[in-house]
Amino acid sequence: MTVRERNSSMTTSLTLITSLFLVAFTLSMFGLGGGAFYTPILVLFGYTFHQAVATSLLLVFATSLSASTIYIRAHKVDWPVVLVLGGGTATGAFLGGLVADRLSEQLISSLFSVFALVAGIALAFNLTAPKRNVAAHPGWYSLNLPLALPSCLLAGVLSSLIGIGGGIITVPLLTVGFAVPLEIAIGCSAVMVTATSASGLIGHFSSSTFDGIGKAPLLALVVCVGGLLGARISLQANKDLLKRLLGAILVALGLFFAFRG
Repeated sequence: MTVRERNSSMTTSLTLITSLFLVAFTLSMFGLGGGAFYTPILVLFGYTFHQAVATSLLLVFATSLSASTIYIRAHKVDWPVVLVLGGGTATGAFLGGLVADRLSEQLISSLFSVFALVAGIALAFNLTAPKRNVAAHPGWYSLNLPLALPSCLLAGVLSSLIGIGGGIITVPLLTVGFAVPLEIAIGCSAVMVTATSASGLIGHFSSSTFDGIGKAPLLALVVCVGGLLGARISLQANKDLLKRLLGAILVALGLFFAFRG
């Protein structure tokens, strides 16, 4: 390898590492794993699709796990919400996988686009469902389970159909639909994404998709650091600003799916 080739390879590696760090840092502030961004980035840098998907799962797991530790220590995770609604989301994701090939791409994209635009605008303008009365305790909240469970089931279906991690749907659903404080919704999402990515990762470990990916541990360490820093910033950041930023991300995704192709 010539000096020029070595320098080019080093520049490519640094660019990849920087890109993944920025994704982990930014999305961990919102309890998101980043899978929708990791896979295309890895493909862009020469990974095969199957290698990119397997490595992306590892990166999502590392990002969410590191962020989860911060949110758990800060007592920003509502475990009953994680256990009950996480089960509904996982079931919905399974059902979505069963019916994905029966629905047109245009219908799926339209459904997600409408959800993303409505949720994004609601977050940007701080429009949420009214809080249920919980014995007049300030800061307390209560979920209407007969409504929350089917809502999370549908969220899981939609996330599976569109191929995007459930966090991008779960966070606005909890915040806008059920008036859960943003920091709690973010913490719960981080934990749920950790569990989901771990289950997918186990399947890939049993296959050969990780063969030859020598950079995977280093990349996982990079996004782990990004996840830790992003979660710490999230706890200190202005919550209204976080809502508006997440709203902007959702609106951008909604417009992308509305106009792609």
